[in-house]
Amino acid sequence: MQKLQRWYKGFYYSGSPKKLLEQISNQVQEQNLSQVIPLLRIEKVLKNRQQFCFFLAIESAEKGEIPIEISQSYLLKLNYFNKPIPGANLNYEQIKSMVGIAHDVHDYTHNIPYKLEPVTYDNPFDFISSSTPSSSSNNFSRQYERLLYWLSALGAGSWKSFKKACESL
Repeated sequence: MQKLQRWYKGFYYSGSPKKLLEQISNQVQEQNLSQVIPLLRIEKVLKNRQQFCFFLAIESAEKGEIPIEISQSYLLKLNYFNKPIPGANLNYEQIKSMVGIAHDVHDYTHNIPYKLEPVTYDNPFDFISSSTPSSSSNNFSRQYERLLYWLSALGAGSWKSFKKACESL
């Protein structure tokens, strides 16, 4: 297997850097190009400046060679790529003084993974049946008031924490 080289193709653009980044990231993801276009670097933009440069990181077998996945896609036909910087097949060392942080093309399209815990809907008041029969309804009323006060102070939580509070109060 041939080792891939990362190089940068530069372009001039006038408009919003944020919009450019979002649009190109979306297109790279939609066209499945993230293996050959891993990131984008934008020139450090001064305030109130509309024109700037951006650099598309490309991974290919040879520096300056556009991979077939990119050439067959319609990505480079978008308006963002109308003004290429002549001869801009550069490496990172050549552009690092001009650009800010690297923008990963995945950052704008991937959801944040999070794990859902299974919810059990058992009765948190089951402990009442195991309490002593001498408990009066007045005593339960005070316990419920304490529970409501505690819930109001807490403001949010899980079913597990609610059940535990019921047992402890």
